[in-house]
Amino acid sequence: MSINPPKRFLKSSLSEDDAAKLPGDVWQISAPSKNSLFWSLILSYVIAFRRTDVWTRGYELLLGNSPERAYVMKKKNINTIPDQNHLKNQVLGFNPFLSRFPFNEEMKKVLRVFDLRLNRYGNDMKSRNDQWDNAFKLKAAAKMLECQIILITINNYRTTDVTYYGETSSNKIPKLIIFLKKGVLKDDKLVDAYAFGMSLEHSAGHRLKALEHVLKKTDIDVAQIRQIKASFPINEDFLQFILNSEWNHIIPIIYKSPYIAWKLADAGFNTDPCARERGLSAFAYCLGKGNTRFLQILYNYAVNNFHKSDGSLRNPSENVLECLKNVYDSIKQDRANSHDFSNLGNRKCVALKTYHEILFFNEYQTLCVKNLYDILPNSKHIAPYTIISVLRDYSKHFHCQDIATNFENHIKYSYYYENVDNFTCLMFFDRILSLNPDINPSNFKDTVSNLFMTILSYKIFPICEHGNNCSICQLTIDNCPLRFVSYNQRNKFKEFGEQYLVELQTDKSDSFSVDTNKKLIHVRQSLSDLPEITDEFLIRRLEKYLKSATKVSLDTDGVKGLLTIERALQVIGETLSISREGIIAHLVNSCLADGIAHNIHKIRNDCLSHYRPNILYGRIHLDTDIERFKRLQEALKVIHNRLKPVYLSQDYRTADTLIRKSEIDCKIYCSNTYRNVLKQRELFQTKRKNQCSAYGGEYRSLYVNILNTMQEFIEKSEYEKLNEKSQKSNDINSTKSNNNNKKSNGKSKESNADVKKSNENRKNISALKFLLPFVQYEQDVTLANELSSCVEALEILLVSDEENQDQRKCALQNISKQKNILTDSVPNSELTNQNFSEFDKYLNDVKNYKWFSNQEVQDIADKVKVHLERSKKTKEDLKEQLKKSTPPSEKDAKKLIDHILISTKTKETLLEKLKTNPTNALKYLESIKDLAIFKDMDTLSVFSTKEEGLNLLLRLELPKDLEKKVLKFLNRNLECLLDRIHHLKSILIDEDEEIQIMWRWGKSSEIQKHTRHLMGQRYILEGDVRGSLEMLIFDCFNILSKKDLEDLWKKATNLFSGVSLRDVLAHGSTMMEVVGGLLDPEDLPSQLIDKMLKLIEDEEVLQTMSDQFKDKKILDQAGLQGIIDDHIKKKKLSPEKSEKELKRWKEYASLFPLK
Repeated sequence: MSINPPKRFLKSSLSEDDAAKLPGDVWQISAPSKNSLFWSLILSYVIAFRRTDVWTRGYELLLGNSPERAYVMKKKNINTIPDQNHLKNQVLGFNPFLSRFPFNEEMKKVLRVFDLRLNRYGNDMKSRNDQWDNAFKLKAAAKMLECQIILITINNYRTTDVTYYGETSSNKIPKLIIFLKKGVLKDDKLVDAYAFGMSLEHSAGHRLKALEHVLKKTDIDVAQIRQIKASFPINEDFLQFILNSEWNHIIPIIYKSPYIAWKLADAGFNTDPCARERGLSAFAYCLGKGNTRFLQILYNYAVNNFHKSDGSLRNPSENVLECLKNVYDSIKQDRANSHDFSNLGNRKCVALKTYHEILFFNEYQTLCVKNLYDILPNSKHIAPYTIISVLRDYSKHFHCQDIATNFENHIKYSYYYENVDNFTCLMFFDRILSLNPDINPSNFKDTVSNLFMTILSYKIFPICEHGNNCSICQLTIDNCPLRFVSYNQRNKFKEFGEQYLVELQTDKSDSFSVDTNKKLIHVRQSLSDLPEITDEFLIRRLEKYLKSATKVSLDTDGVKGLLTIERALQVIGETLSISREGIIAHLVNSCLADGIAHNIHKIRNDCLSHYRPNILYGRIHLDTDIERFKRLQEALKVIHNRLKPVYLSQDYRTADTLIRKSEIDCKIYCSNTYRNVLKQRELFQTKRKNQCSAYGGEYRSLYVNILNTMQEFIEKSEYEKLNEKSQKSNDINSTKSNNNNKKSNGKSKESNADVKKSNENRKNISALKFLLPFVQYEQDVTLANELSSCVEALEILLVSDEENQDQRKCALQNISKQKNILTDSVPNSELTNQNFSEFDKYLNDVKNYKWFSNQEVQDIADKVKVHLERSKKTKEDLKEQLKKSTPPSEKDAKKLIDHILISTKTKETLLEKLKTNPTNALKYLESIKDLAIFKDMDTLSVFSTKEEGLNLLLRLELPKDLEKKVLKFLNRNLECLLDRIHHLKSILIDEDEEIQIMWRWGKSSEIQKHTRHLMGQRYILEGDVRGSLEMLIFDCFNILSKKDLEDLWKKATNLFSGVSLRDVLAHGSTMMEVVGGLLDPEDLPSQLIDKMLKLIEDEEVLQTMSDQFKDKKILDQAGLQGIIDDHIKKKKLSPEKSEKELKRWKEYASLFPLK
């Protein structure tokens, strides 16, 4: 039952005469569309008697006296109806502001009695010419109920007419206000809908209850909610009251989820920033605050159309463009109505400055959004055209109006510049992967990296130490020197962006293949000169997952805890795998003893990052082994503790990098600021040294470990120069002659291995250089110089033109000397493999999981042998017949071929050759290899993946228990998927009571959005929820990795749209996750949750398919197609959605081992 929320009706909207006859403003309360007139009459009439002592009379007028009620009830076949007290209590307990309605079965009986009574009463007063229409019913009701009915008719043009029924002169009789809204759309028809008026006095208590109820769904303290409820003047504008009160800090909480703002609005509390109270909108009160946080929150809410539809700035509709215009008009009107914000006193100048910034920003957004909206119908060119329009409009709005963008103005108008750059970043990165990958990768790299550094520098160097929303500080170039970084980076982005714009505009390609992977490589390359940023991302990512894994309670969280630990192992393994330009893998590896990193890397490769059905089932089999995972957790705690110095080593590193990138430009263009920038950089370096001083011993330990690695390399390698000459020489040698190909290829492989090893040691040297500041004693200048000399000697050795024994000897002596010096101060906490044997056990137990016992494998093999021998014999018979002068007929040959265990494609090819050339058919038959019998679990798994092997296993006659086990084994892809989906539902939905209730019963789009928001908040805020859900959906993505199922694992909207979510979870994505974390924290979580919910929605049908397969009710595609057709038919989808749904289910079908 869909009922519109209450809406305040102002009597001032009526003529002066009509307004004088109304008691006051009222709330317009909707009723169910069916019988809306009668519901409106009954409810408003009972409410009118809430404070009178004549309700007994009113009850009889409504439903008749006792004899009449008895007659009508008998006529309607009704046994009982509520008595007068019960009826009154039900109606007075009705709270439309909480969506609590009295339209229950008892009240439906009251409506039926009233309907018949009014019908009988009307017949008695109706003349021959009267029609029994709604107007006559109102006339009859007014007379029967002895009341006055005021009908307010609202038509499509928002004009109102007022009609009066009943006595108008008496003030003693009840006055009912009924609304008639004409032309309401219902079931594709325009109908009339009735509602009734509820007085402000009667509604006040209901509204305050609704206010408390809605605010309790947020993080606001209960005591504060009670204070707000007690102090709020019930008939004032709620939003403006909160903005100007001591509780304005709840504004971000209210607008965090659009659902809360919607529910408050439904309860009659204004949350629309454009709404006017005393001539001003909420924006007017934000403009003069100096702190722009509230302004930005309300602005984003208003322009993103949250209160109207699904549209948004990044996925626009006409409504979004209308919202942008409404906000623009509203803020302009505020200036006019407030006489240039004179009501703000000494804050007037601040308000005017912010006014210009927000309107110019609105103008930029409107241009971008309108261009995007115009492009949308031509989706083929949406990406390049969007980027072209954004870069073009960005150049036009690069300055705030006509104000030159020098550094001083960059500080003064920082609100504008930061908003423009953030919005540009979102629009650019939303469609970045759909750009033509062949357009100048170098220019693309410069554009992307400078835009990225602009956004990052805003975050790392806020406008002042109190943050960007500070209203205390007087901002100048002297107290904001590091803001030069964002100023410099946005200038560079404009320069390279304009060059890239020219190339996009001159690209004449009508179409191109969108190669997401190729574009991703270009995106990653844009960070190749910024390894410090990638390093920090990787180590913070690792720290986050290890922290969750070490804190999760395995006794209470069960499977969720185990999955969190597995996710941490996967991330450690991935971190150790990623070397590229950075040093993090080398630093992490230096914290671990020999063999530990290798085992974790093996766990990542063999157990967690790639889908192997038997491996995943091995993991599932260990789900109940809590004690095992407790031991793994203890090992992770040790690693987490050992990595703390590595975590600390990255603090301020990105800040230092960004400063260095802009130092030269600062010295050239802002020499006065340059001195302040250097001071700030020195301050960062001092903080960094002070923070790491407590871990000096640990850093020396890491240093010694890396020196050991270098020593091993020097001692064991036949060192040679790996320069361009030697590589070219190898290439020439490899192509000298065909006879030497194998030998040359062998040398080339050896050379590649040497190059790889050399690159690894260059990274080791980079790690040593990085660690130098952390291991040197400030007091011991000699040690500092010796350590620096050691690194320098190693670096020279690595790049020397030819092997130099003296240099090697000298380097080894240096290493030994430094190790001896440092080892004395290294804490005695070496890790050994014994401490971490659980990793090895986990790896072996998962990999060695056996589906069948040895005896069961033998039993299955014995049955299979019989069929293999029969197939072999049939094959020999066919050979003999083909050798005869008269080959067998096509029919006879087909009979024989049907009994040979070969694939469908092979059968078709053989039959085709029989038709055209029996001799060729014989040769082809002889080339077909017989299926080999399996001997163990591994070879059985391989056997089952072959079409002919699968078909044979499906028709084997086995003992019942073993047959079920075989069918489950053959169906292991779907079994694994269903297990993962089951745990997804348990953690995402069933574990949280509020989410569970809303998921089960919430049908409106608003509730569904809020449910997703709550899921997203759990994902963001609860580390164990995040880790476990990611491990589960990662497993699902691996199972569903086929291209045809990309809708289930490809990112559909917003940042980096089109990227593989599977790859993001596997490797992380520095740029996507950093930009998302800064500008749209809910982007990635919402995308992952959408994929999870899609799988959860599909679970029931997938389970049905799986069960029917195990019961041998479906063994072929036809049987499966029947289930799919029934499922889609029940959903009653549109033809377009049915086709899309059918496509997905057909791809699901590929998971089944069907004939």
